[in-house]
Amino acid sequence: MSLPSVKQLPEITIEEQSEYFIRGGFRGVRVDVLHTANAVFAEVQ
Repeated sequence: MSLPSVKQLPEITIEEQSEYFIRGGFRGVRVDVLHTANAVFAEVQ
């Protein structure tokens, strides 16, 4: 998932981000988002 896509989801609060991950929260639950721009994560997609 891309950062602009995550930012379109107001329910997810972004706590930190790196080149490969976005860590956030959704109603008290931690959410880890993998950037599909990374070739490894795109392959899993």
